[in-house]
Amino acid sequence: MKTRIAILLPLLFVAITVHASAWTLDSCVNYAIEHNIDIRLRGADAESSRLQITQAKSRYLPTLSGYANQSWNIGRGLTSQNTYADRNTTNTSLGAQLNLPVFDGLNTPRQVEYAKASLAAALEQFEAAKDDVTLNVMAAYLQVLYTKELYEVAKHQVDLSDFELRRQSALLEAGKIPEVDLLEAESQLAQDKLNMEQADNDWRLALVDLAQLLNLEDISDFDIAPLENSQQYEVLIQMPEQVYADALKHNHSVRASRLAVDAADKYIKVAKTGYIPSLSFNASVGSNYYTVSGMNNESFARQLKNNYSTGFGLTLSVPIFDAFQTRN
Repeated sequence: MKTRIAILLPLLFVAITVHASAWTLDSCVNYAIEHNIDIRLRGADAESSRLQITQAKSRYLPTLSGYANQSWNIGRGLTSQNTYADRNTTNTSLGAQLNLPVFDGLNTPRQVEYAKASLAAALEQFEAAKDDVTLNVMAAYLQVLYTKELYEVAKHQVDLSDFELRRQSALLEAGKIPEVDLLEAESQLAQDKLNMEQADNDWRLALVDLAQLLNLEDISDFDIAPLENSQQYEVLIQMPEQVYADALKHNHSVRASRLAVDAADKYIKVAKTGYIPSLSFNASVGSNYYTVSGMNNESFARQLKNNYSTGFGLTLSVPIFDAFQTRN
């Protein structure tokens, strides 16, 4: 099916651009798969799931951040000699901090597994959306053909009623029938014309429904071609039980639902990591510049050099009571 779509797609775009011919069933299905909004949304969901895998794997990486702080103190404040004085002071701090997760309670690997399961479900939902749109387009296409055929039948009936009215009029002029037969023929012609208009409206509404499935912006010249008599369709005769078993095995909607259940199970494992302790490594570098009004302060560069400091350590977090968040 995908190979046929790839072959027919360039020709389909040309046909759509010039509006030179009516749309075939294959062209309608292929165009709908390419432009239908529901399929595009499912495709966007699949792409979002791919990004979630990348985001989950990024949790293995360390985080690095820089900081800068500037403060002013007017009036009584703490000096560099750790005494209080009535002087204006300024303080500038610069530095960077590094945090590296050493053990996060298995949260990251389980997040990666959950993201992969979600991607598998999203891809099946994407294929299921294609199947649904294909079936809907085929049903709408056949509905257009059916209503058009009914319109042609109604139109032919109008011609027959018109002929019958002219025949009854000739018989009335010849005195062969009473006038009531002519009135009945006129009434029948009026009813057949009404039926023809209703059939025409049904046909045009069916065309609009099909155009909406295709997500067409302009449907003024939209029309479809009848099914070719030479088209061959493979018919497999199977028992209902076998058809049902094949559907459970191959149907994309069923497979997507199963994968969604699997993803939900993996997310339960992610939630349970809230019970597990975590360990992280952190390091920092920084310096500061300090001035006091009315005093001889060292230069900015000299203070940054003299006040330079580094630090590192390990942080162990043990969950004791989290207000039942993990349990819930």
